[in-house]
Amino acid sequence: MLAGAATRAPAAAPPEWLTRLAAEPTPAYAAGAPALVLFDHDAVRLDGRGRLVLTRRRAVRVLSAGGEEHAQAVITYLSGRDTAKGLGAWLLRGGKEFKPKSQSRGWVDEVIDEDALFSEYRAKTYSCEDIAAPGDVFGFEATVEGGTLFTDQINIWRSDLPALAERYDLTLSSGWTLTARVDGERPLVASRSADGLTWSWVLRDRPYRPDEPYAAEEQWFDARVLTTLQRPAGAAVVPGGPVSFSRWSELSMWNRDLAAGQCDRDPALAENVARLTAGVADFRPDL
Repeated sequence: MLAGAATRAPAAAPPEWLTRLAAEPTPAYAAGAPALVLFDHDAVRLDGRGRLVLTRRRAVRVLSAGGEEHAQAVITYLSGRDTAKGLGAWLLRGGKEFKPKSQSRGWVDEVIDEDALFSEYRAKTYSCEDIAAPGDVFGFEATVEGGTLFTDQINIWRSDLPALAERYDLTLSSGWTLTARVDGERPLVASRSADGLTWSWVLRDRPYRPDEPYAAEEQWFDARVLTTLQRPAGAAVVPGGPVSFSRWSELSMWNRDLAAGQCDRDPALAENVARLTAGVADFRPDL
């Protein structure tokens, strides 16, 4: 129930961006860390219908025993709405791809919430945790095409691992605009393309944040970008496109309409419940 069959695509050579990053030296600020993030890039593109296309690339170097747990990829998506494609993952050892002859592996499709009876949220995962060793570089790339509920978007930089560079790009469709707000503990380098459609934020040289036993739990983050998309003037909301709200009352009405009918019952449902509970004195007799 929890996992589908592994998806095995024809083997492809490691891309140039990954082999180039694998040659990057480990900085001094990564000392003591189990792994180093060489690159983490989320590129989001808004199409003409208001749907989002996310392309993700990530490369991690294992630095010490225990860091092999970071040699894995997780791509989340919503079943029935999103499509995950362009999946690729590689493990480099000594700058060359490492493939154990005795093992065959691929992407696995699985449920995210194992405690739920049913969930539409799923993940494509790929793991080299069992074969990765210190010095190895694991990288992956994937694309997820799908809708989004709201015009408000958020990207958060938050990790204990040191990182050379982490980038977030948001490319708008013609006629769309956005407003952005940035905050957090560490500064971001912001830029915008010449045509004004692509906005970029980069966090560089994040140091290692060692775990502190018994430290108070808090919702810290290194940096955060909150963006609000504005559709072209006069453009209507299309099916599958994001919706926006200017006040809480509008959100409340949207949620009311969304939930309408979910608690309705009909004679057939009532009859079935009565049949299943006939003779049952209490739903939980042990209480």
